[in-house]
Amino acid sequence: MAGKGVVSEILKQKLKEGKGETTSTKEALKRTSICLPESLYKGLKTYAAVEGLKLNALMVDILREGLKKRLMKKDLSKELERL
Repeated sequence: MAGKGVVSEILKQKLKEGKGETTSTKEALKRTSICLPESLYKGLKTYAAVEGLKLNALMVDILREGLKKRLMKKDLSKELERL
């Protein structure tokens, strides 16, 4: 896994390239806090940096896709339409 300095340098470079912006949305946003194992957090942060994404945008995408999969398993199609 990349060290802290490497991640910072990758982030700086991606931001210089104009990447890492979150997708615009007209939906209201809610702030929340979650506790993650340190290794998971570092993995997410590294992946986001390498892909040129903001950590928040990556986590929203992962959560949305995970929720869609769970809703499909339970056949909650009405709920899927709102995502």
